[in-house]
Amino acid sequence: MDRLAIVARWGVGYDRIDVAALTEANAVLSITPKGVRAPVAEAILTFAFALSKNLFQLDRMTRAGKWRGEVTRLGGDIRGAVLGSVGCGNIARELFQMARPLGFSRLLACDPLVKPGEVAALGVELVDMDTVFRESDFVTINTFLNDSTRGLVGERHFRLMKPTAYFINTARGPIVQHEALVKALKEKWIAGAGIDVFPAEPPPQNDPLFELDNVILAPHALAWTKAIMHDNGVETCGHVLKIAHGEIPDNVVNRDVLTRPGFRQKLERFK
Repeated sequence: MDRLAIVARWGVGYDRIDVAALTEANAVLSITPKGVRAPVAEAILTFAFALSKNLFQLDRMTRAGKWRGEVTRLGGDIRGAVLGSVGCGNIARELFQMARPLGFSRLLACDPLVKPGEVAALGVELVDMDTVFRESDFVTINTFLNDSTRGLVGERHFRLMKPTAYFINTARGPIVQHEALVKALKEKWIAGAGIDVFPAEPPPQNDPLFELDNVILAPHALAWTKAIMHDNGVETCGHVLKIAHGEIPDNVVNRDVLTRPGFRQKLERFK
């Protein structure tokens, strides 16, 4: 396809796209970090509040005709809790920005590509991954799925977590070893989880997570808001229009392609 100059990805994950093949074909891949930033951060906080306040259990109890005297477990508090993130990029930084006024006592993150000075103004402590799991009351996943992150979170990490802590994944399912997550929830190593993403999507109906009452599930759509639909659309179209004017779009993933003669020839043709 000699005329192809851009694949404009609606969203930020590009694990299903053959980036090397696009580069070889002299085409750029762009993503939309601006559009997803706030909606995904809000989705993470939605899970945090719903889990800590036992929202779904209280809803089911009330519908069954029970009242507050039959509550078996008190809810937790955001104030004074520790919020941790695996990854400290675009979405995690927005999350920390939103979380600061809520009263979290500490904000922790692990990310080998980020330097402390980049996030100091947000009050974020950069630590190792074990520390994030060991010391956080809410552990969130905010990293890309690639060869280095596939299966990154396993049984050892869940065993490090506090029994009162919650695990939240709105990034990609394969980053987490699914069997280990199920085991951690079944055996109550952790208090609960909020899961918006799965190893296979949609997940099979026999997924053991469906049988557990200490997990809140969503169909990879918790961040699907009016804003994300609008902003991702505008950002994606903006990338295409820049190429159509012979310009380099923002947020190119395969930046190596920008200096390739074949790609430069395409840009010149559009100019």
